[in-house]
Order: sequence, then C-alpha cells, then structure tokens
Amino acid sequence: MSKLFEDLQTFSTVKEYRDSPELNYSILKEMQYNPSVILGTDEHKDSDAMKLGSMVDTILTEPDRFEEQFHIMSATRPSDTVQDIIQRLIQLGYNLSDRHEVIAECRLVNYRNNWGSEKLYEYIVEEGSPYFDELQISKEKRLVTSEENELANRIAQLLATHKWTSAYFGTGYKDIEVIFQFKFYSKIMGVDVKSMLDILLVDHFAKTIQPLDLKVGEQNFNISFFKFKWYLQGAMYREALEVFKDNSKFNNYKVEEFKFIHVNTKQLNYPTIYKMNNTFHEHALLGWKEMGREFLGIYELIEDFKWYEDYRIRTGATHLIPRRLIENNGVIELNTPRPDDLPF
Repeated sequence: MSKLFEDLQTFSTVKEYRDSPELNYSILKEMQYNPSVILGTDEHKDSDAMKLGSMVDTILTEPDRFEEQFHIMSATRPSDTVQDIIQRLIQLGYNLSDRHEVIAECRLVNYRNNWGSEKLYEYIVEEGSPYFDELQISKEKRLVTSEENELANRIAQLLATHKWTSAYFGTGYKDIEVIFQFKFYSKIMGVDVKSMLDILLVDHFAKTIQPLDLKVGEQNFNISFFKFKWYLQGAMYREALEVFKDNSKFNNYKVEEFKFIHVNTKQLNYPTIYKMNNTFHEHALLGWKEMGREFLGIYELIEDFKWYEDYRIRTGATHLIPRRLIENNGVIELNTPRPDDLPF
C-alpha cells in the first residue's frame, strides 16, 4: 500500500536523527545518576547486546545496508582492555609503531604493570596488530565477529518465521503499514524530544497504531527491563507518539499499548512479546515506590531535565552533579535502607 503514516517521519536518516539535539530516552535514563550526560560530553559505548540488537534490526529491516554499517572481522578479537588501548591510540592519531605512546597508554590503564616495557610493547603489537588493521579497514563501521554475525542471522530468521512475530516483519498487507525505524520529533511537557521506534504498525482499517521495540540479550528480560529502565523507553515513546499523531491527520487513531519483542540468546527456540499495559504505562509516567525503592517516572525526570538546563544556563556549569545534592548542599539523609543497598 502507499506510504501514508511513514511519510510523516521527521528525520530521513539515522545520522540525522542522532545528530539532532532533542532530549531522548537514553539521556533521560542516565540523567538521574549522571546529569552531565545532558551536556553531551560523556562518551557512549555500545554494549555487546546493543550491537547484536542493531545487527538483528538491520538484517530484518534494512538488509541492503548491513555492509554499510558493519564490518565482519577475519581476525580474532583481543581482550577488552587491549581493544580499548588500540582504540585510544587510533583516536590520538598514533600507530603501533609509536612505541612510547603504546607503552604510555598501557601504563595509563594499569595494564600488566608488572611487565617490563619491552615485553609489554611486544605483547600489544602481537595481540593488537590484527585488530588495529581491522579498525583501519572498517573506518566508521562497527566491528563484529563471524560468530556474532552468525548469531544475529539466526535471531533474525527466528523472528521473521516464528508464528508469534512473523507478522511484525511482513510487508504487502492491504490496510496495514509496517514501518521500520520510525524517527520522529515530538514534545512532552513542553520539552522537545526525539524517538526512534524499531517497528510501527499502522492499521488504517482499525485505526490503530502499534509501537514495538526489539530487545536481544542473554539476560532475563525482567532483570534487563528494570536494570536498563526500559519502562521509561516504552512510556516515553508511547507518550511522544500520542502527541505526534494528535498533531497529524491521524489524530483519530488509537495508540496501542507498547510492546517489546525479546529474544534470549541462550534460548533461541522462541521469541517473547512483553506488553506494557495501561496501568504500568501510568506508573512509568508518574513514578512509583516499591519495597522502599523509588522509581522516577518520565514526568519527574523531565522536570529535572528542565531544572538542569536552567541551572546550566544560570551558572555556566560545564559539569553537573545530582540535583538533590545541589539543593541540599551536599547532604543526603539516610533513611531505612533499600534491599539493593544492603551488603548481604
């Protein structure tokens, strides 16, 4: 069918979306503990799960662009520390032939400090050279191993063929638009926000809009859901989508409850669909308390964001510390400990 809702996208490319300055879920979830994230000065590093999820998403939604975004390594990946050292050297414009700088970077991160300089340098060159060469070849692409590529393809195949999820990745439906990576601008509480939905199903017959996000990882979904604050993502995306569609010609459509499609990489027999019902959506917007622990919601976090922005402008601060520390002159009152605070 003709592209109707898809044509409303604010951003035409992922790069355009990422370069745009609006508030997003990633900033909001980190801001509570690291408010300096709103300054854009903290370097972000994708986890293996995030990279795998991006691979699966690309295979399913934009397979022709996979080689543009990823480079499959032929060499064996070195340890995480050696990778970080090599990446740092490249960022600083050095090569592995720059002996002094290689040793200095190793010492800086206390890597094998009990080794002599000559032994350490030879080890880094031997272990890191293939990875260094792969980075030079890949340029801006993300490096992945052949094992990661094989796993991503297995997961993509599972999602595309399983009876519970295949409909979300199909095309050619009569009255349904299946939109991948729907990128849009909206407002929540007067603040400019941006969102990118992995999948959006727009049913023009039923007049419904179904937002979905794809999650991949080896950890239990419920653990990751709270650890990475995915409830904020679901609530923010749905709320932003409500405002977006209300300001379009589709304002009589209903936005459905947010869904996460999850694949556990340790159990590749089936996917699972998790739905944030309306009650949970309200909790994620307003915040809630459970077992003595406070979970901040979207509305309070956006109020905090406004406060930090005002504070930054008034003071010219180049680094931000948590709001409650500033307001209480560095004092935090100790109450009954939360379960997570106990050392046993």
